[in-house]
Amino acid sequence: MKKNLLNKIRPYISINRNVVNGEPLFKGTRIPVSFVVEQLSLGWNLKDIKKRHPELNFYHIRKVVSFLSIGKKLKKLDGM
Repeated sequence: MKKNLLNKIRPYISINRNVVNGEPLFKGTRIPVSFVVEQLSLGWNLKDIKKRHPELNFYHIRKVVSFLSIGKKLKKLDGM
Protein backbone atom coordinates (compact mmCIF):
# COMPACT_ATOMS: atom_id res chain seq x y z
CA MET A 1 0.00 0.00 0.00
CA LYS A 2 2.81 2.45 0.89
CA LYS A 3 4.54 1.78 -2.43
CA ASN A 4 1.26 2.52 -4.20
CA LEU A 5 1.01 5.89 -2.41
CA LEU A 6 4.56 6.77 -3.42
CA ASN A 7 3.79 5.91 -7.05
CA LYS A 8 0.74 8.18 -6.95
CA ILE A 9 2.66 11.24 -5.76
CA ARG A 10 5.82 10.57 -7.78
CA PRO A 11 4.55 12.59 -10.81
CA TYR A 12 4.29 15.65 -8.55
CA ILE A 13 7.55 15.46 -6.62
CA SER A 14 11.23 15.11 -7.39
CA ILE A 15 14.03 13.88 -5.17
CA ASN A 16 17.65 14.57 -6.01
CA ARG A 17 20.26 14.30 -3.28
CA ASN A 18 22.19 17.15 -4.94
CA VAL A 19 19.27 19.59 -4.69
CA VAL A 20 18.15 20.88 -1.28
CA ASN A 21 19.93 17.94 0.41
CA GLY A 22 17.65 15.35 -1.19
CA GLU A 23 14.49 16.79 0.30
CA PRO A 24 11.33 15.89 -1.69
CA LEU A 25 10.46 18.94 -3.80
CA PHE A 26 7.47 19.86 -5.87
CA LYS A 27 8.50 18.87 -9.38
CA GLY A 28 9.91 21.76 -11.40
CA THR A 29 10.57 23.88 -8.30
CA ARG A 30 12.99 24.09 -5.40
CA ILE A 31 10.11 24.20 -2.91
CA PRO A 32 10.23 21.38 -0.36
CA VAL A 33 7.00 19.46 0.16
CA SER A 34 7.66 19.66 3.92
CA PHE A 35 7.68 23.46 3.71
CA VAL A 36 4.19 23.55 2.21
CA VAL A 37 2.93 20.95 4.69
CA GLU A 38 4.33 23.11 7.50
CA GLN A 39 2.61 26.22 6.11
CA LEU A 40 -0.70 24.34 6.02
CA SER A 41 -0.21 23.15 9.60
CA LEU A 42 0.34 26.78 10.64
CA GLY A 43 -3.06 27.73 9.22
CA TRP A 44 -2.16 28.93 5.74
CA ASN A 45 -4.72 28.11 3.09
CA LEU A 46 -4.03 27.06 -0.48
CA LYS A 47 -4.66 30.57 -1.82
CA ASP A 48 -2.05 32.02 0.56
CA ILE A 49 0.49 29.39 -0.48
CA LYS A 50 -0.27 29.89 -4.18
CA LYS A 51 0.11 33.67 -3.78
CA ARG A 52 3.52 33.24 -2.14
CA HIS A 53 4.61 30.45 -4.52
CA PRO A 54 2.91 31.10 -7.88
CA GLU A 55 4.94 28.34 -9.53
CA LEU A 56 2.98 25.75 -7.52
CA ASN A 57 -0.17 24.21 -8.89
CA PHE A 58 -3.24 23.84 -6.64
CA TYR A 59 -3.88 20.34 -7.95
CA HIS A 60 -0.35 19.19 -7.20
CA ILE A 61 -0.42 20.64 -3.68
CA ARG A 62 -3.72 18.92 -2.93
CA LYS A 63 -2.56 15.59 -4.35
CA VAL A 64 0.73 15.49 -2.49
CA VAL A 65 -0.74 16.66 0.82
CA SER A 66 -3.67 14.26 0.65
CA PHE A 67 -1.43 11.30 -0.09
CA LEU A 68 0.98 12.32 2.67
CA SER A 69 -1.87 12.47 5.17
CA ILE A 70 -3.08 9.03 4.06
CA GLY A 71 0.48 7.76 4.45
CA LYS A 72 0.66 9.11 8.02
CA LYS A 73 -2.59 7.33 8.87
CA LEU A 74 -1.22 4.08 7.43
CA LYS A 75 2.00 4.51 9.42
CA LYS A 76 -0.04 4.88 12.62
CA LEU A 77 -1.98 1.72 11.77
CA ASP A 78 1.26 -0.17 11.13
CA GLY A 79 2.43 0.79 14.61
CA MET A 80 -0.62 -0.70 16.33
